[in-house]
Amino acid sequence: MSITYSWGIDSLHKKNIYTLSDVVYKISWYRQGVDNDGYSCLSGGTLDLSVPETFEEANSITGFTTYSSLTESQIISWINDEYDTTSIDAEIQRTIDLNRNLVVSTDFPWNN
Repeated sequence: MSITYSWGIDSLHKKNIYTLSDVVYKISWYRQGVDNDGYSCLSGGTLDLSVPETFEEANSITGFTTYSSLTESQIISWINDEYDTTSIDAEIQRTIDLNRNLVVSTDFPWNN
C-alpha cells in the first residue's frame, strides 16, 4: 500500500534576542501519512533551535533570515536536519497498518 507523506507546521515560537528581532527558537511540527484507502496518521513534536546566548554571538551571526523572509521549505529543512524522517515514516506506516486491521464492534455480547 502506498502512503503519501507531508510535513506541516503548527506554530513558530519567536522572540527578540539582543539585537535580533523575531528569532525563531522553537518549531511545532507534524508529519502526516495517508494511504490510498484514506487511512491516515499524524506524528508530531517540537524542535528547539539554538539561539545566540550572548550579545557578541547575536552580533556575529551572518546570514540571519528575518522572520518575514522565512519560507515553509526552509523551516521543513531545519526539521529534516534534526529528525530521522525514515523512522517517523516507518512509525506512521505501522500505525496505519494497525488501524487498517482494527475491528470496531457495536454488537455487544450482552445484546445477544
